[in-house]
Amino acid sequence: DYANRYRLILGYLNSETHRRPTILVDGREPEGQDRALADESGGWGRLALPQLLNLSEGKHRVTMKKRESKDSALLFFHLEPVHREVVAGDWRVIGPFEGAPDKVAQQLAIKLPPDEKRDFSATCAGAGGTPVKWVRPDLKGDYVDLHKITGAFCDKVGYAVCYLESPVERRAEIKFGVDYWARIWVNGQEVFAITEGHGPPHKGQFIFPVKLQAGRNELLVKLHAGSAGNGFWLSISDPGDLKISQQVEERRPSSSHANQETKKT
Repeated sequence: DYANRYRLILGYLNSETHRRPTILVDGREPEGQDRALADESGGWGRLALPQLLNLSEGKHRVTMKKRESKDSALLFFHLEPVHREVVAGDWRVIGPFEGAPDKVAQQLAIKLPPDEKRDFSATCAGAGGTPVKWVRPDLKGDYVDLHKITGAFCDKVGYAVCYLESPVERRAEIKFGVDYWARIWVNGQEVFAITEGHGPPHKGQFIFPVKLQAGRNELLVKLHAGSAGNGFWLSISDPGDLKISQQVEERRPSSSHANQETKKT
């Protein structure tokens, strides 16, 4: 389990003989099933329950029963952890730095000043020797647009960092989409990398597990733009108690992060 809040989505047969079933979770009917609007067309329907389910760790029983005198048949059944968008204003961003679109993996492995430490008061040399520093984006929405933030539309490297506060140690799930290549670390441990082609970028394209520690957690994204865009989307499963830390301080990578970079350079 990644969270204790889930959204239930089901697909079902919708015909003269079959209708949407009623869903029971641990013997109880979640509220809102009769009020929810279902998308029904072409002989089948899809329904997302409006009420989130709070499920503790362990086994739970989900059953269905017929409505009225019609039969019921499920086509699919999903329980999705509720995700929180980490929006543009939650991040600190720095860039651009020189890129190498023909050698992306090698370029993302090179240690630059933001890999060594996150010093939010310092200025360092970016692409072409231009001074750059960490900034908090003045942007709305869930797309972290490094083109607008750094001025680099393509073929450059940039960084984004944010801090999540978790009251307990837990597993979590991240959904990530990027234009176009990236590496991600959580508390200095690399948890994701994409350095090859992956089709048109879109939100939620990649899904992977991470481990959060109790207290503050650093989430660092190192991004290499492609030829037609520069940015990313990221969301994380949230049981309802994760907080974005608005106070930032100088951060150095853990020894594991430093060792990983040393071996690759």
